[in-house]
Amino acid sequence: MNLLTLLQGDLRALSLEAKKKFPNVKEAAEVAIVKLRPLEKKEKMKCIDEIARMDEVVKVIAAAFESKSPRLLSLAIPLAQKLLSANAVTQHNLEVLLRLLATMTSGVSDELQVKTLQTLTTLVTTNQGLHGPLLASSLETSFVLHNTGGPAVRNAAGASLPVVLSTLFDRAAAEIKAKGTSAFVNLFMAT
Repeated sequence: MNLLTLLQGDLRALSLEAKKKFPNVKEAAEVAIVKLRPLEKKEKMKCIDEIARMDEVVKVIAAAFESKSPRLLSLAIPLAQKLLSANAVTQHNLEVLLRLLATMTSGVSDELQVKTLQTLTTLVTTNQGLHGPLLASSLETSFVLHNTGGPAVRNAAGASLPVVLSTLFDRAAAEIKAKGTSAFVNLFMAT
């Protein structure tokens, strides 16, 4: 299944779930579905570029987070994960999504915190361009979840954080090898 089909399915699920209680989420999801429909005829890479330039899907995710509805959040987090794993977001929308994910550190179920941790792990391990403050924000949220979450969250964090850190050190080593020692500094300091 391609990204477009997955996104449309998630948006339909959000629209159905939001039907009566959260009309703003339902409307935003329907707008995003309509905006995505013309992309069905485009090739994969052009489609991902077009999705990245659209704000509509991120607006749906933001509306779901604002609702504070556990059911909508359980649908919105995987939607965010799909966008992030495909690198189908602009820098601005990446910042928005990271801010939203950071709100999942308290006041939500362990299940939502584990999904958040999985999303952050996917982001850090698949997005080679993640540097500087955005990388730091991702790591901070992961460590906060590890330190404040329940047993299931701590177990998930205990499994995912070593993978994330290993990935970062492997990336740093590759950049040092390719570009010299200044690459290590750039990995953590670039903006």
